[in-house]
Amino acid sequence: ARAHTAVVVVADRAARAMLARSGFPPGQWVYFRELTVVQPGSKKNVSDGWETADGTTMATVSNGKVDKYGIAGTLQHIDAQAGLAPLSSITYQSLSSLPSDPHALVQYFENLFSSAPASQRPEKAFESIGQLLALYVTQPAFTAELYRAIADIPGVTVSTDAVNLAGQPTIALSYQTPTKLLGDEIFLDPHTYQYVGAATTVKSRYHNYGLQGYTVLRYALVSGPGAKP
Repeated sequence: ARAHTAVVVVADRAARAMLARSGFPPGQWVYFRELTVVQPGSKKNVSDGWETADGTTMATVSNGKVDKYGIAGTLQHIDAQAGLAPLSSITYQSLSSLPSDPHALVQYFENLFSSAPASQRPEKAFESIGQLLALYVTQPAFTAELYRAIADIPGVTVSTDAVNLAGQPTIALSYQTPTKLLGDEIFLDPHTYQYVGAATTVKSRYHNYGLQGYTVLRYALVSGPGAKP
């Protein structure tokens, strides 16, 4: 009960921080500097990138030249092996029509995976929220709903003194599968409560291989691709 209360308290603070922010248009350009670990123990790669809030257009800069490219059906390029294919029905435009009540939102995500065993659906709900936060720059009000929904998923824990993949202090919201062989984490900035990445703990019954995922080192709304704060 104490662990659940801690999650609710952090989620509420994070939601309030988001609600204090102003919204932005779907085509708003966002700058990211990200650190990525492709698999446990692999080299950490740092890169700069830009994308529109709705996730339909991305950009990189090479030798001073901006390269823009479109992404058709943003959620459809989710790795099918992750078992999250039902999420492909959710578009950026449809986010505002999803349930606003945290419990109802969790139920919505779980129902998307009605073919999965009931014991796996809380994990699917947690992963769904993580994917939406990763693939879209969600509006502040909807981000607040997602944070409160995380607190409604049974088994979620929070660590307010965790570190991200860059070794920086972070808030980690975590879900461990019942088998304890896989653990997912969602990272929030400890000062602004901005979503700043995610990681998965990869392990077998006998060995913990470590973390893979990414951390957003810098984030800002900018005037266009190639612009930096």
